[in-house]
Amino acid sequence: MYEILDLRYKNEQLINEIDAKWEFADPPEYTDFFWARQYGYAELGLDVAKIAQRLREHVGITTPVKKEGQWDRDEALREMMTRISEERRAWEERCAAVPSPFSNNAEDPKES
Repeated sequence: MYEILDLRYKNEQLINEIDAKWEFADPPEYTDFFWARQYGYAELGLDVAKIAQRLREHVGITTPVKKEGQWDRDEALREMMTRISEERRAWEERCAAVPSPFSNNAEDPKES
């Protein structure tokens, strides 16, 4: 179960990634920072849940059965990751639709 030992390293990598996003994030929303943090910790949480499930299976402990309508942590984390991916994709599409003032395709105002 090297995955357990790897968790600390994964967490350190995530912290470094989040710190880098914070350093270059655009105020006032800091969207990239919050997306990276939420997505990264959701992904790490799912990794931990998989390891916990494998450990339960290894030692023969049964997994608690979820009742209908009961909150499901793993499903909530997956939904968060999907939502963030969709928001990021929509944001990138909006940004791509706006012409860059620095691109060569922009009209030269002197020629007008």
